[in-house]
Amino acid sequence: MKKSILIYCCISASLVGIVLYRKNKEKILEKDNRESFLPNELVEETVNLESKLAIVPDGPELIKVHNKNDAISIVEGQLGNNNGDWIWNCLWDDDEKFFVKAISKTALAKGAMTGTAYTAFVYRDGSIKEDLFELKLK
Repeated sequence: MKKSILIYCCISASLVGIVLYRKNKEKILEKDNRESFLPNELVEETVNLESKLAIVPDGPELIKVHNKNDAISIVEGQLGNNNGDWIWNCLWDDDEKFFVKAISKTALAKGAMTGTAYTAFVYRDGSIKEDLFELKLK
């Protein structure tokens, strides 16, 4: 009984060893295949890194507005704060844009319900679209 358990353990250990050996061999072959596609150029110590750098264009596909504070800064920089009367707030955001609103202190002091002076969408690329409301009269 003890001999059969010992034999069973040895066989199991051998099988595990074979499986691990094969997996390691596959990884080595994959690494060798990847390295065969790499250029075999010698790298000089005095490489001019500036010539190797790629210039990334500053286009609309890049995200310039990362959070609500960025959106508020951009819209306030573009549209101003009406000589300190407006307070800009970001009401909501999604993957594309931020909805920002200027609240007028003067309008609130005069009894306006919300004090909304201006609303706009600030897109992640930094562009601003004014939120114009259409009134449809029948």
